[in-house]
Amino acid sequence: MELYLAGEFDYIRMMHLSPDVELTHYQQPDRLYNDHKRINLLQSFYYARKNKKYPIIQNSNACNLLIDSGAFTFMQDDKYAVNWERYTDEYCDWVLANGIKNFVEMDIDWVASVDEALALRRRMEQRTGMQPIPCWHTCRGKQAWIDICKEYPYAALSLGGATKTTSWFKQHKYAQLGWFLDVAAEHGCKVHGLGLTAISVWLQHRHRFYSCDSTAWLAGNLGGFVYHFDPRTGVMGKTKAPQGKKLVTMAAAQNNFDQWVLYQRWCRENM
Repeated sequence: MELYLAGEFDYIRMMHLSPDVELTHYQQPDRLYNDHKRINLLQSFYYARKNKKYPIIQNSNACNLLIDSGAFTFMQDDKYAVNWERYTDEYCDWVLANGIKNFVEMDIDWVASVDEALALRRRMEQRTGMQPIPCWHTCRGKQAWIDICKEYPYAALSLGGATKTTSWFKQHKYAQLGWFLDVAAEHGCKVHGLGLTAISVWLQHRHRFYSCDSTAWLAGNLGGFVYHFDPRTGVMGKTKAPQGKKLVTMAAAQNNFDQWVLYQRWCRENM
């Protein structure tokens, strides 16, 4: 399984892509960054479009990128007044300019309508000449998931964050998830779990997802601990800062990033 690290952070510094960045690894296991191309990152177009450093990541071939449309940001706050066609065209042009291969559709079902979301998907296909990754939401109905899996090689389920679809899965204790994965397998469709950080769910279905993403690697700095991954057991441990002590922010962030990259590679090889 491919695990993508998500969240807004200074990935340029984490991967030492800028020549003026001092190497300040807390740990630097096995020269981790000698193999940049195999680092998976999920980024939101909503934020990446404003980041002037962002093309450095793509053009350096430093990682495998999966781009989300930013629709989740709009779901979080209804104050936005958006020209969806213009935003979609900007998204498509940015995808083409940066050579992005994997990008999620404009799943604006909950802030606009299902019909608008589907129309924008077709607009994206026409403008890019590629198929975006459809993201299923409950308002589309189960037949829509069947249709998606028949037509697309790669699809996503919204399983994290404060969306109505995530709430629906949680309300049913993810009991419905098996059906979705069965349908995808039947039609040879790869499934991405968007925001799949529920550990119990992840462990139960991990061998059936092609990929997932998580912001959990950022929790270390927020909670005051450093991660340490054990490749023998596949377990990610963590150590809290001693009482009365604080983490050295960037050193801890670097260590936590390194450890989760190791976890990525373990997932790829063992799941």
